[in-house]
Amino acid sequence: MKRDKVFSEVYSVLQALGKEYTDKISNNVLSIIENNRDFEYKPEIDKNKALNNQNICKEAINMIAKIDMDFWCETEKEKREFYTLLENNEKIENERLINNMF
Repeated sequence: MKRDKVFSEVYSVLQALGKEYTDKISNNVLSIIENNRDFEYKPEIDKNKALNNQNICKEAINMIAKIDMDFWCETEKEKREFYTLLENNEKIENERLINNMF
């Protein structure tokens, strides 16, 4: 997916999450996301569905995960737990890909 569309998806997710979440992100990061998005592309985000059940690209989900790690995890323990979760998800995804090959 083109980079500007990825930024548009991230921007839409952040808008759906609201001020409580965006206030925790540095102004520099928010500015990069806002200024590099495709202003014509308006992804629809359903707050009641998980991101992986919506039409959001993997790159946008990865960017949101990085934002979560850097800005929303408030303690080192939360960061470690989140990192472990990401590692486990990656292992599951790799196993799924391997199983689908055979």
